[in-house]
Amino acid sequence: MTTLIAYQHEDFCLIAADSQTTGYDMANDCSPMGKIAVNGPYLVSGAGLLRGINIIQNSFIPPKPPKSNLDKFMVRSFVPALRKCFIESGYDIRTEGMSASHDNDFIVAVNGTLYFIDEAYGIERVSDKLYCTGTGMKLALGAAYALEITECDDYEEAIEILEKAVQTAIKFDVNSGGKIQIALQTKDGKSHIAYLD
Repeated sequence: MTTLIAYQHEDFCLIAADSQTTGYDMANDCSPMGKIAVNGPYLVSGAGLLRGINIIQNSFIPPKPPKSNLDKFMVRSFVPALRKCFIESGYDIRTEGMSASHDNDFIVAVNGTLYFIDEAYGIERVSDKLYCTGTGMKLALGAAYALEITECDDYEEAIEILEKAVQTAIKFDVNSGGKIQIALQTKDGKSHIAYLD
């Protein structure tokens, strides 16, 4: 019920999303809050149930990231802090014999580095530079590859490709729509978010 796609460059990262929420056979524009937000030194974005997105954007107080060893920090500090916040918010799911979980996929950026966090609190970084989730993800992913995003060296060109990728998903995925939100984070941690016209 979302299209969320992110691109990792050695100097920056980008996250793009649609602005439609879908439920009870109705679609709404969630652009006043958006699916991507700045939370301290992080860009946080999510697909799935709105409750999890609300919490990670507005209730979660993330720990301060280090300058190095980000992978270990994300596993040892960020995710446990996120889970603790979910538990305190009544959002964490724990069934006997099963792993703890929630109903979202998140793409988080810190220090210009992207992390994918799955519904079982697993963290992943991928070598092919693209992260994608939501009902429109296959469409967006295909469009971004066809437009050769992995060859981009310039963030302006990468923004144009991600915009076209999300537009493709909006055109063909009934659960994606509305405005396109884009966020940029540089390696020094500076973040910028905007809606594209």
